[in-house]
Amino acid sequence: MSGNDLKNLTKGFSFHLAMEEAHRCLLCHEPLCQTGCPASVKIREFIRKIRFHNFRGAARTLRRDNALAAVCGWVCPTEVQCRRECLLGKYGSAIDIAGLQRFIAHWELENPPEKELEPVPKTQKIAVIGAGPAGLSAAWELALTGFSVTLFDKEKSAGGLLFKGIPPSRLPRGIARQEVDLLLKKNVHFKGEAYITNLDQITDDYDAVIIGTGLGETKKLTIPGHDLSGIVQSSSFLREPEQYIEQYKPIRHAVVIGGGNSAMDAALTLQEQNVPEVFILYRRGFQEMPAWEREIISAQRKGIRIRPYAAPRRFSGSGRVESISCFITQPATDKTGADGRVQTNPLSEVEIEVPADFVILAIGEMPEKKVLQNWQLDLKPDGYIAVDEYYRTSSNKIYAAGDVIGAPFSVAKAVNDGKLAARAVISDFSASSSDAGHLQLMSPVSPQPVGDQINVKFLDFSLQNPFILAAGPSTDNMDMLFQGLERGWAGAVLKTTSVEGTAVDLKYPMISQTSFDTRRISGLGNIDLISCHHIDVIAERVSTLKKRFPSKFIVASIMGSQQEDWQYLARRLKDAGVDAIECSFSCPQGTLGSKPGFMLGQDPALVLTVTRWIVDAAAGVPVVIKITPQVTDIVEIAQAVKNGGARAICASNSIPSLMGVNIQTGKPLPSLQNYATYSGLTGPAIKPITLRTIAEIARHVELPITGTGGPLTWGDAVEYLRVGCSTIQFCTAVMHYGFEIIDDLVEGLADFLTEHHYDCVADIIGSSLPFLTTHDHLPSIEHVYSTIDSELCIHCGRCYIACQDGGHQAIKWQDNRVPEVINDRCPGCGLCIAVCPVPGCISQNFGNVTQTY
Repeated sequence: MSGNDLKNLTKGFSFHLAMEEAHRCLLCHEPLCQTGCPASVKIREFIRKIRFHNFRGAARTLRRDNALAAVCGWVCPTEVQCRRECLLGKYGSAIDIAGLQRFIAHWELENPPEKELEPVPKTQKIAVIGAGPAGLSAAWELALTGFSVTLFDKEKSAGGLLFKGIPPSRLPRGIARQEVDLLLKKNVHFKGEAYITNLDQITDDYDAVIIGTGLGETKKLTIPGHDLSGIVQSSSFLREPEQYIEQYKPIRHAVVIGGGNSAMDAALTLQEQNVPEVFILYRRGFQEMPAWEREIISAQRKGIRIRPYAAPRRFSGSGRVESISCFITQPATDKTGADGRVQTNPLSEVEIEVPADFVILAIGEMPEKKVLQNWQLDLKPDGYIAVDEYYRTSSNKIYAAGDVIGAPFSVAKAVNDGKLAARAVISDFSASSSDAGHLQLMSPVSPQPVGDQINVKFLDFSLQNPFILAAGPSTDNMDMLFQGLERGWAGAVLKTTSVEGTAVDLKYPMISQTSFDTRRISGLGNIDLISCHHIDVIAERVSTLKKRFPSKFIVASIMGSQQEDWQYLARRLKDAGVDAIECSFSCPQGTLGSKPGFMLGQDPALVLTVTRWIVDAAAGVPVVIKITPQVTDIVEIAQAVKNGGARAICASNSIPSLMGVNIQTGKPLPSLQNYATYSGLTGPAIKPITLRTIAEIARHVELPITGTGGPLTWGDAVEYLRVGCSTIQFCTAVMHYGFEIIDDLVEGLADFLTEHHYDCVADIIGSSLPFLTTHDHLPSIEHVYSTIDSELCIHCGRCYIACQDGGHQAIKWQDNRVPEVINDRCPGCGLCIAVCPVPGCISQNFGNVTQTY
């Protein structure tokens, strides 16, 4: 799909713009935007997945709560729903949630998964009557859970309101059809042209029935002349507008009667069909109009005239309508309707005549009265089906949802109704009635893929996934450890401890960052030292964690300054039942009396000696040495670790850095009463250094590696695995986004393996190493040059500036703002690609081969 095609499909949301918008999101705790979503979509979760490039997971999150995610991305009035609650809207522009939803839903439609995990089949058969939003949502939810579902509808094809009540200008027919077809593929058997007038037809054959028939009967306007030709219902017109325009042409004066969204849709559709004059009559005032404000404003901006306080009295014409006579009305101060809106009184002495050769009635719909009476279900006073809080009707095993129960009046709310009715059915079949109220609110679809393809083996220990909590603040508290391990992390490294007497003089504030953009974490610098907990506490924690989580990989980290310290700590942890002992050789405290600031891991001889001490005391418990990249030859250090008997290596620790200087005061950061010291830099900023460290060790030393230092997303984890890691430890990412990012990591990795046809994680470990070589062995290519994709280019000129003033002056800036590469002058240095804000816009040509970054 081209860049422009994608932009058009998503109303301007290209990949680049979607990522920018996702990064603007604050990812709030208890996000208010979710309270404004009628479908209860986990907005924070799906936006975070976009941010982490987990598009498949984002689509799964959307679809889990909203079966019609793409449709709702087009038709939902987010300005009065989710977007109205966005905190960013309080001091700027709220997140375009609908735009992101369209982007992901359409991405999924264009990139269907090759295979999905199938649910365990259930024995019960469920019938759903009505294939509109509520019925489709209910059928989807039931099918995902494994029920056999048959979807009945009186129309020939599924979709209902999506095709007969919403004009193509608001909802492209192709999008709606594609999404409906997607839902029907999920073990749903569709029976069209099935008009169910008697429930006995199906109750004997199905274990439960959900009614989601919507509003199938239009309200009548029985005034004189109502039977003239040229007067049609909005539902009929919106289904096939071209047919009506052709039938009644030429139409010069079209009038729409009503003030709801259907009236606005009809008026806009008439205008799109080139009807010269379109008029809307409404018997109340603008404030009483049920149409969304954006629809009213849109109609007025497009030249559609709206006449409030006008109530039709009679239609006039000879065979075909020619005009409408209207009373002028005024608000009745003493009367309100059942919906709480002010009623109006006609002024009988005042009347206006409106020319009209085509009239559309958009005065509302209601359930089909005769059908409901045949079904013999209890009805509410207003004629809708009566249900309890779990969508159960008065008849056993029959449920109802959507407009037919008088609740939704929006696609998203109908989708939510159908979903909750289905969950009530699921709950009633799977739990006692006392549990039903709780269970029906839960999704039957797990947010994480189930399977063993992401299992890994490390130090003879089987892990459910390769993601481990690194030693740090998140692993220095038992409540936090329980929370993280229960959430799904495969293991944890407890924060480093030492012997009693080792100084643990913590200073606050202990953390600073590389920039003030809290949305995009690039690096954290900390002056945190080791845990302030004694080895007795750590040993007890290890024992407790192993009893509570026997399948989790529990590691303790230690640091000493002399042989007795290291060996004492190792023996205590062995007796506590630890799965492995990680030893910090990369902190200044473990210097064995050498110069201040020197790290043990910088001296190969000391590394060898101390490793042997620890291995001897550990007596069979695997020892993992955590090293620093701050060395001349990392391979030499890694070889010393191996020769010392360690079973694995952790690469690598934070990097000593100066996090910044306050340019106003001249004081370094973080400032503690005017003084500062060097910090340990962590986070994405050190990822390139970590990748190089891991790759060098993996290429030259046969030793398992657990990688840490810089990973943020599942994509980062794949990179670490490809250069030689077996497991990846996360710390800074958890501090910024919370333990729940394990869902994104697991889901993203599993989807990656599936879509690239890998059987397991082991298939990608070290897979990038054969492509690494030295500079003198890199291939020599006669001519490399860049190419700019004019469709993706946003014409910002950043490539031109960079090449003109910092490259080879090989890009020409043209009058139409389109940059053009001068092939003969371009050496293919890649600077233009580095500064281009649009991924994939600039590629490099290597002879006959094009490479896009």
